[in-house]
Amino acid sequence: MDVNGKFHKGCYMESASYNPSLGPVQAALVAFVASGGGGYDEIVAAVLVEKEEAVVRQGDTARLLLKMVSPNCDFRVFLLLFISKWMCVKELTWFGQISIVIHLMLKCCSELVER
Repeated sequence: MDVNGKFHKGCYMESASYNPSLGPVQAALVAFVASGGGGYDEIVAAVLVEKEEAVVRQGDTARLLLKMVSPNCDFRVFLLLFISKWMCVKELTWFGQISIVIHLMLKCCSELVER
């Protein structure tokens, strides 16, 4: 989220070869720049939502990247638990807007799973 309250989102994008893949925070930074975002110092908050059982985690890389480009960014990682086809957030202690974003993301994900 930038200083104006605008959300910029990204997801992991894998390429046929391993190296050119983009992590979710890298993709969100591309979206920030592409939408006319200012300097990286205008990024004030970031959230990464991952499956708790994921073999590969993006949190450490995302934290390092954000620390370098936007050191004052408040970065949080939320882990998802999968219970049957329902997902729930293991930890939700951040500000209210993030719960709305996660709720909408989960709704979109569940619609994709049902297709």
